[in-house]
Amino acid sequence: MTRGHALLTARGHAELFRRAAAPALLQMGRESTGSIREKIVAERHDRGILANSVTPLPPVVAGLRAEISVVSQPPGGDYATVVEERRSPGRRPPPREAIRAWILRTDKGRSLLARFMADRKGMERERAAEILAGRLARSIGRKGIVGISMFARTAKEMAAGRAAAIYRAHVARAKAEMGG
Repeated sequence: MTRGHALLTARGHAELFRRAAAPALLQMGRESTGSIREKIVAERHDRGILANSVTPLPPVVAGLRAEISVVSQPPGGDYATVVEERRSPGRRPPPREAIRAWILRTDKGRSLLARFMADRKGMERERAAEILAGRLARSIGRKGIVGISMFARTAKEMAAGRAAAIYRAHVARAKAEMGG
C-alpha cells in the first residue's frame, strides 16, 4: 500500500487540540487526495483505476498526537507503488491486458493507437491495440519507467506550509467555539 501522511502534535491545551486536529486532518486528507489525483492525471494521463484508488483514511487522534494517511487501495495499490517509486529496467514486462486497457481508456493511449494505426491501413482497432500493448509492455520491461513521486511530493507540499495554515485556521475556529 502506498501511503502519504500528515502528523500533528501539540503542546499545551489538550481540549483545543482535540477540537481542531480531526477537522484539520480531514481537510488535509481531502486536499492531499485531490493533489495526488491531479498529479496522476497530469503525468500519467490516467483518470481510471489508479486515480480513483487514492483515498484518505480516517484521522487518528490519540492524546496530543494526530495523523491522517492517504493511501492507494486495491486495485490500484501495487500499480501505485510502481508509479510512485519507479519500475526498474530489465524486469518482466507489465501485464499486457493492463497496458491495453490504458491504451483504450486514456487520451494519450488513444493518441498512440491512432498514430500506430495510421501506418497500418485496414487493421482492426482491437488487433492494433493488442499489438501496441505488447510492444509497450516489452519496452517498459526493458527500459523501466520513472516514478512520479505523487505521494512524496504532496506530503512535502503539505509540510512546506499548507498543513500549518489549515491547522491554524481550525485552531482559530475551535478557540471561537470555546469562547476564547
